Amino acid sequence: MRRYIAVLVAGAALIVAACAEPVSVPTKDSQQWVPMLSPHVTAAPANMWAIEQAGTFTFTLNPEGGHADIGVYNLEYDANAVCDPATSGYGPSYWRETCQTIDTAITITAKFWVEDGHTYSDFSPDIRFDPSKYVWVSAVVPSIRGLVVTDSLRDRYSVMYTRVVNGMRYFIDEAATDPGLATMFGEDAGVATGLLQRRLLHFSGYYVRSGRVCDDETGVCSDATVDAGIE
Repeated sequence: MRRYIAVLVAGAALIVAACAEPVSVPTKDSQQWVPMLSPHVTAAPANMWAIEQAGTFTFTLNPEGGHADIGVYNLEYDANAVCDPATSGYGPSYWRETCQTIDTAITITAKFWVEDGHTYSDFSPDIRFDPSKYVWVSAVVPSIRGLVVTDSLRDRYSVMYTRVVNGMRYFIDEAATDPGLATMFGEDAGVATGLLQRRLLHFSGYYVRSGRVCDDETGVCSDATVDAGIE
């Protein structure tokens, strides 16, 4: 079983969603956008050195759907879930828009690292998913097993969204404006089983508020330098 010890801080591998619509940055190549700061969006200078030193994984998303082990995360996705990057648009105003999907495989590069006690993940290229399909990421956090699932626990261990734009890292709580993107906690009679699941409408960056992500099978943690192909 894969083991994820929470080290992410709520708000950013997934982050607190912004209340206001982000302002588009008219750059054709990167399709960047800058989130507006709000109670649900914070920002800090990005540690580019940490990103450059991150462990790297590559994996393939296939048109028939399936499963992918992304470092220490588990991804499940429907068939024909990936929007065509050339035509779909990218940014919060597009997340729930319909799109033309691709019928060929696409290779994704994922980076994982630990920074200031938080585990981060970044994905490239930026893609979004057909909102009529389901794409889920999951993790197991042994440290919360047996704890009563309270609002405080949900807040501490939720998967948040993060993105770097022009040297600044933005932390966005998407669930604040879209409850369908809230982190789901495995429960047994109100007690946490350790399982976390969250729906994704796009790839870019995510993190869990508290804990360190490790793999029980390999002993590799997300701050380790890894370069592995995952099909």
